Amino acid sequence: MPLGRLGRFGSAAEVARVVAFLAVDDASFVNSACLAVDAGMPAMLPEALLR
Repeated sequence: MPLGRLGRFGSAAEVARVVAFLAVDDASFVNSACLAVDAGMPAMLPEALLR
């Protein structure tokens, strides 16, 4: 079970916090990464199709 399966859509503020993190020096080792800011929603889709 992936972490973060919240079962709801995220807010603009939640996505903005990820963007803000990437803009500071604490994220200096993060490069060429694709970050899914989706609360595990794609992981839930196959499960929902089975219902």
